[in-house]
Amino acid sequence: MSIIRGSNIASNNSAATTTVALPGGCVVGDLAILFAGGTGASGANIPAGWTDIFPSGSFSWSGFSAYKNLTSGDILAGSVTVNIPSAFGSYFDSVVTIVTFIGTYAIREYEGYTGGGTSSTTLTTSSSVYRDRKSVV
Repeated sequence: MSIIRGSNIASNNSAATTTVALPGGCVVGDLAILFAGGTGASGANIPAGWTDIFPSGSFSWSGFSAYKNLTSGDILAGSVTVNIPSAFGSYFDSVVTIVTFIGTYAIREYEGYTGGGTSSTTLTTSSSVYRDRKSVV
């Protein structure tokens, strides 16, 4: 059984980078899942050390979800910063959310939606996206 340690959200409408604080009480080894999106023409940049789960985007909106087991460096930093270059010059609009789980878990399944109008696509998998020796989310 997975137990959520906490979550946090941050938004920004004045710069290409958005920083979200880790939820209180995080420890080394906790699984963190990061969701980010914004007005990025060239795509939202996944931070170093994070593994992509689901990228999406178009000319005017880019985003991703990614995971990581937190390290001592992550705990010391206390936050994660995501860079989403603007598609519209000096206009920025982004949001970053993080959810952390107690202990080291794995992602067994994910589903993402990309597209719009009549040309939408649903993506699913039942195989492991990420798995370690302890548990499965």
